[in-house]
Amino acid sequence: LRPGLGALLRHRRQLLHRGGARRRASRCRLGLGIDYDGTHSAQTDMSVAYSLEEYAAAVVAAVGRVCDRKGVQHPVICSESGRALVSHHSVLIFEAFSATAPTSNMMDPATAYLLDELTDDCRSDYRNLMVSAVRGDFDTCGLYADQLKRHCAEQFKEGVLGLEHLAAVDGLCEIVARGMGAAEGPRRYHINLSVFTSLPDM
Repeated sequence: LRPGLGALLRHRRQLLHRGGARRRASRCRLGLGIDYDGTHSAQTDMSVAYSLEEYAAAVVAAVGRVCDRKGVQHPVICSESGRALVSHHSVLIFEAFSATAPTSNMMDPATAYLLDELTDDCRSDYRNLMVSAVRGDFDTCGLYADQLKRHCAEQFKEGVLGLEHLAAVDGLCEIVARGMGAAEGPRRYHINLSVFTSLPDM
């Protein structure tokens, strides 16, 4: 909210310097945040740490201070907060056309084949991971799994590995995690989020 207030105040000062003190209205282009997940937290993009009252008070006070310093009449403040007004009153419903099956604890031949195609560095991480898994050294397993994922992601960005190799590594790490006693991951549902389908509804 603070960076946006700074921009609003700079805009208001420019209006005053340009003889805009006679204007009766001032637009507030600050996007009002939405607390989608209900946590009232600034640590996530799905929430905000302020209420509507705090938002309004901050904007009104900021504009008021600038106007008082310049000795001009306070304007009518118009807020552009359309998304915050309508987001709680609409929902898009999509049909799930498939879902992932629960992960098997056994590695399939296709995954093993893709893991054999990894680069030397990644194959070294893969071997160390499997040795640690056989020994039951779960702490070391986690370290090698993270290192393997990181190296593969870096090589994917460089174009050395393909997306199917990343999927194979993710599958391997999930099998290892299940062997370490981790809970089964959530089912993933596949839906068509085509913007051309949903845009008319929005």
